[in-house]
Amino acid sequence: MSRETLLIARARQGTALALTILALILSVGAYALAGMGRRGHIPVNLTLYGSLFAVGYVASHLVIRRFAPLADPALFPTAAVLVGVGFAMIFRLSGGLAAEQATWIALGIAIFCATLTLVRDHRQLDAYTYTIGLLGLGLLLLPKAAFAQAPPEVTPNFSVTPTKTVTPWVYQMAVGAVVVAALILIFLVVSYLRFSPK
Repeated sequence: MSRETLLIARARQGTALALTILALILSVGAYALAGMGRRGHIPVNLTLYGSLFAVGYVASHLVIRRFAPLADPALFPTAAVLVGVGFAMIFRLSGGLAAEQATWIALGIAIFCATLTLVRDHRQLDAYTYTIGLLGLGLLLLPKAAFAQAPPEVTPNFSVTPTKTVTPWVYQMAVGAVVVAALILIFLVVSYLRFSPK
């Protein structure tokens, strides 16, 4: 790594650290505000979930710093804020799902860190472009199996809710599959941007 590249990497890492700390504050703050709005006091699990966010975000930042020093400093903190706000929204809607969502967050952070550790050069994935695209399409079709048991009811405000015959975990897995498939297809399209005219 040249001296100029090293200076750029250090500047980006400092920016990424500051934005990650801000993302942590916003995530924990959103959870605290959701608890105050739902129950009138700060949630008793604030320390537990706050430490989950802190450990996960700091570990992710360190892995990015080690294995992707030239990464965009705003991408991970932006995703971290979205995760934190999403967690607060889920807690506000159904407090019982907070523990399950925390498990998914921890799993997602672990997979993210493992991917950065194992895939040292993102160009290695170019050989699997069509495989990843087919995987994304397959995950998009997966909810058809979940909703084959019973079609979802559409309420007057057009929000899709699971029927009583579809178990909640099947519905959640179907929604998760759609989200993952959409992300895979987005990354597939973005991978072709390098072929665009300069």
